[in-house]
Amino acid sequence: MGDELNLWLIGGGLLVGSAFGVVVQRSRFCMVAAVSNFTLIRDFRQIHAMLAAIAVAVVGTQVLDSLQWVTIADAGYRAGRVDW
Repeated sequence: MGDELNLWLIGGGLLVGSAFGVVVQRSRFCMVAAVSNFTLIRDFRQIHAMLAAIAVAVVGTQVLDSLQWVTIADAGYRAGRVDW
């Protein structure tokens, strides 16, 4: 694959990201709102949604890595140094 741009990947990422952004904005899926609702009025719904989203992200990442579809060990955030 090298250094060439994959337009299908870029277009798909933009499409999925845009759809996710619209859904998140319309549903007010926000960490600040979740924490404030939990703290002020003891509403657990948004906190539960955040915890579910984090769990899905962690499990999904591990599944992608175990199926060797994505190599997580090569990701930049796993590097031993900090690039400021």
